[in-house]
Amino acid sequence: MHGAVLAVAAAIAHGAAGRIEGPMVVNLLMGSLPGVTLGSWLCRRLPSGPLRMGIAAMLVISGLRLL
Repeated sequence: MHGAVLAVAAAIAHGAAGRIEGPMVVNLLMGSLPGVTLGSWLCRRLPSGPLRMGIAAMLVISGLRLL
């Protein structure tokens, strides 16, 4: 849910600054809403240990790609 809220907040901020790109906002929302739904479904069905390790691995990989 955090990603969807963040995308909406960023769209509003860019709109207020006059730099909004409609197609990009639509793409962000189309990607975040299914991710929220899938993530919520998986959190209820997976054991917490492997789920935490998966999230940690994704964060490490994302961080390394930013370097």
